[in-house]
Amino acid sequence: LGALAALAMICLCVGLLHRLQNLVYRPGVEKGAEPVEEHSISWVPPAPERAVGIKRVSIAYGLGAAATLGALILLTNSKVLLLAAALALTGPAIALFLFHSGRPGHIGVVDKKLLVVDHNNLYHLGQGPRIFYRKHFVMVDDVAVFTGTAVLPVFKPGPQTNELAEIVAAGIKVDRKTVFIKLLQAGHPVARGALACLVCTVSAALTLLAL
Repeated sequence: LGALAALAMICLCVGLLHRLQNLVYRPGVEKGAEPVEEHSISWVPPAPERAVGIKRVSIAYGLGAAATLGALILLTNSKVLLLAAALALTGPAIALFLFHSGRPGHIGVVDKKLLVVDHNNLYHLGQGPRIFYRKHFVMVDDVAVFTGTAVLPVFKPGPQTNELAEIVAAGIKVDRKTVFIKLLQAGHPVARGALACLVCTVSAALTLLAL
C-alpha cells in the first residue's frame, strides 16, 4: 500500500508538472538570441561574499539539524521517527549543496537590452515583454538567473543595478508557478534543490505512515 501510494503521488506530480508546462510554454513564442560578441556589455559584478553567505547558512543549518536529531534521540526510541526526521532534514542540505556547486550565472546590459547568462552558460537577450521577473529571479524566455537575497547574495550592488532595475521593470511580473517551471525546464540549482526538499519531505511522510 505504501508503494502504491508513493507511485500515485509521483504520477500526480508528473501530471501537474506537464499541465503547468503547457500553460507556461506555447509553441512558436520562444526564439534564439542574437549574437553579442561585437557589442559592449555592461556586466553586473558578482558579489564577493557569495561563498561566505553560503558557508554561513550551511553551518547554521548543519548545527540546527544536528541539534534536532540529537533532541529526537534523547526524547524517543523510535527508529522510524528518527529515519523520517533524517530524511526531511536531508532535503535542505542537498539544496544548499546544489546551490553552492552550481554556477551563479551573469547579468548584463547591451544597448538598453537585458542580457542573462544562466548556470549552463546559455544566454538570451531581450527587453520589454520578453523579460519575466519575480522577486529574486529574472528571465528572458527560457533562460533564468537567480539574483540573490540579503542572506545569499549573488550580485554586487552598483551603478549597473539601477539601469538594470529600469530595464527589468519594463518586463512582465509572473507568478510563482511560471518561475518554478522555467527554472525546472532549465535545470536550475534552485529548482533542483526545491525538488530535493519535496522528495525528501514526501519520503519522510510516507515513512511515518508506515509506522
